[in-house]
Amino acid sequence: MSRVRKADQLYYSAEAAAGVAYLAACPDLEDAKRFLAHHIRQPWWASLCPSVPDIELRYIPKVQFSGTTRERGKFVISCALNRLHEGIIAHEMAHIPTWNPDLSHLDHGRTFALAHLEILRNVADPWLVARFRHELESRGILKHE
Repeated sequence: MSRVRKADQLYYSAEAAAGVAYLAACPDLEDAKRFLAHHIRQPWWASLCPSVPDIELRYIPKVQFSGTTRERGKFVISCALNRLHEGIIAHEMAHIPTWNPDLSHLDHGRTFALAHLEILRNVADPWLVARFRHELESRGILKHE
């Protein structure tokens, strides 16, 4: 289990170094829900996630916490108010097309990184996406192209 956690920490450090987690703050839960709803209606999302599952964004009264779970056939992205940022929501969205219930939300490997990059290509500036890819490559999560 510690091997998976080390990989997750590498992934989080790549996000921090590139600055992708805190793209833009959503002032409230409704704004965050609009961000999510807008992007999951786009053709690129349907290509990334062909089954187009129901997704709910939920507020949770905790500090420094966000996560994605699957409940009764739908995905639930949970965020505390201090985590309502477009970059964090994009990260959580990437768990949906790469979902593997056996990994208990601890899979931040190559497949997840590629899905996350595809989402960011559609919601962030290209230079930020390139910077993030570089950070992922420098940590061995992705191979240099």
